[in-house]
Amino acid sequence: MFRAAADRRADFASLGALAVLHAERWDLKSAEAFFGASRAAFRGVSPIPLALLDFQHGHMWMHARENERARRAFASAVRLVPAYAPAQGHLAEVEAALGGARRRVQ
Repeated sequence: MFRAAADRRADFASLGALAVLHAERWDLKSAEAFFGASRAAFRGVSPIPLALLDFQHGHMWMHARENERARRAFASAVRLVPAYAPAQGHLAEVEAALGGARRRVQ
């Protein structure tokens, strides 16, 4: 269903849905490609959709135990929406797993 939607209209939402679907199926290579394509297709002005996408991206890498990749995604979500509490919490979690807050989010 998501693939058909993306084939009809490859936009931020359909590509993001495919990214999350592939992440949930542990097809990380395809998920990574769709996360990038979704971000590139973004045409909005609000940072919230991008922060949500970054959060999902970070969540994928966190569960794959790729903490540095997860840290970058969560840090991006927090930069976009500083009050995004779930992203802050997961960012702290992966930073702790990496040995502490090596780099502070600007």
